Amino acid sequence: MAKKATIKDVARVAGVSISTVSRVLNNSANVESALKERVQEAVKETKYTPNEIARSLKRKNSAMIAYVVSNTADPFFTFISRGIEEVMYRNGYNIINCSTNFSVERECSLLNTLYERRVDGIIINTVGNNDAEISKISQNIPTVLSNRMVSSSDFVGDFVDFDNVGGVIKLTNHLLELGHRRIAFLNGPIRLSTAKERQDGFLEGMRNAGLEIPKDYKYLINTEDTFSMQDGYDAARKIMTMDQPPTAIIASNTEMALGAMKYCRKHNISIPGEVSLCSFGNIAHQELMYVDITHTYTDLLVLGNRIGEMMLQRIAKDGASQPNREVRFDTPLVLGDSTKAI
Repeated sequence: MAKKATIKDVARVAGVSISTVSRVLNNSANVESALKERVQEAVKETKYTPNEIARSLKRKNSAMIAYVVSNTADPFFTFISRGIEEVMYRNGYNIINCSTNFSVERECSLLNTLYERRVDGIIINTVGNNDAEISKISQNIPTVLSNRMVSSSDFVGDFVDFDNVGGVIKLTNHLLELGHRRIAFLNGPIRLSTAKERQDGFLEGMRNAGLEIPKDYKYLINTEDTFSMQDGYDAARKIMTMDQPPTAIIASNTEMALGAMKYCRKHNISIPGEVSLCSFGNIAHQELMYVDITHTYTDLLVLGNRIGEMMLQRIAKDGASQPNREVRFDTPLVLGDSTKAI
């Protein structure tokens, strides 16, 4: 393998000092155009590649923003990432997408690695149970929380999400107006703020209709660790095989809605003939589905744009000195053909 060219090799080929090469590579204005051209030609000739980590340590910035999520394959995070990148790229920053694979330990390890690499900012959709670590890092690196809160007074940063409570109330009210009373709610781990808030919305919607939900309500399913399609499938199997199955299902995210729909399709359970189904959040490529799911609309690109804007503001104003902020986006109800009156 050929030896990798160094900055000394570039200086030798260009016939200039190492400091001149360094100034050219860092776009300094204090270099004559003729010298700059010689250095640039020498870079091409030697095929020199700068060590970006070393350069970032000298500049005290990396021009990199990390987006840490539980599953980069989930379209929910993909669309948010696109929204973030639209804003950050225009302002000279690149995005690193990192997946924790729903692991608390992996998330903690990733955060520490990103801290050591001196990224300029961290955007995180936490899997939970890392509040202390996230709060500690937020005091040193600009941090924005995406969709999931951190319960710590030591956290320094911003939080961006949708109106989880209001969105699920809309779904619940819609089903109640159609005459449904045996309504199932398929939810994620209750330790996560999104799951807690969406469940609160369901309970509030039912209470507003005079229906008190007991703690052992058999149609309320909380998963252990994830909001996955498999979780939705398993939860649908559990409730639809009961002696008295629900007449309607609310899935607290799109992946669980897809899992429930998959179970019903596989077992010839008609939607909405035998069970109505609705989802918090719009499903990607909904037009290709055999049924149009009633849902609350979540504009993921707009949410991602706002996250990017808030990150830029926090970087520009020295994040630690800026007060914490919270932004919530409305979630209007979009009617499909997956629900019907009974």
